[in-house]
Amino acid sequence: FEKVANLPGVEFVYVGSAAFRMMGSSNILKGMSGVPSGITGSLQSIKSMEVLECDNAASKEYIKAAIEKIVRENSLEMILETNEDGDTTRIYAHVPEEDAPLKDLLIENSEKDEYNVVYIKGTIDVAALQQLNVGD
Repeated sequence: FEKVANLPGVEFVYVGSAAFRMMGSSNILKGMSGVPSGITGSLQSIKSMEVLECDNAASKEYIKAAIEKIVRENSLEMILETNEDGDTTRIYAHVPEEDAPLKDLLIENSEKDEYNVVYIKGTIDVAALQQLNVGD
């Protein structure tokens, strides 16, 4: 993402592993509205998160090619694809064998005037996330 972060019409955010470790080992998120109890333990295994938003047509095409390369070179498999009125969302990850956790989740959303990507590197324990008490 570093190569595309400075393209016209691109907004980019990087959150490193230190931030996730701090959130996971402290009470920063505890009791915060909308944050499920138990999520802090799940955050510690995340290495980084990159979020990219683009509203420039030329930059969008360049970024799409970069995302295709990331998916291909990292052997990410498509988990889900939706298409509604020309808006497309795709979710990719290293899909585990049996009960192993997911690794390196990439979410790509393409709309007419906007293109968004979230790339979470690290281990994502889907079973642990499903057990979170969202009502707390």
